[in-house]
Amino acid sequence: MPTGTDDLLRALGAVQRRLPEVMLALAYGGVAADKQHEFASRVCEVGELLHQHADRHTAEDIRWALLEVELPEVRSAFDDAERDRS
Repeated sequence: MPTGTDDLLRALGAVQRRLPEVMLALAYGGVAADKQHEFASRVCEVGELLHQHADRHTAEDIRWALLEVELPEVRSAFDDAERDRS
């Protein structure tokens, strides 16, 4: 599983669990403005996590696409970077 996916799934699940309650409250009884802002903040946080996850995934896709190209200098540069990270 890609890095950060566990955190993203937990955050999405937390929003999903609250969503029906928030929808019903909005439809039938209203929700205090502070509660709406609180839930909106959670939704925005999850959105940001999803953006970050997608950005990491995109970078990884590009990395692997470049590694598949038969350019020894590119492959060598990524191998060096991987060793440096370890």
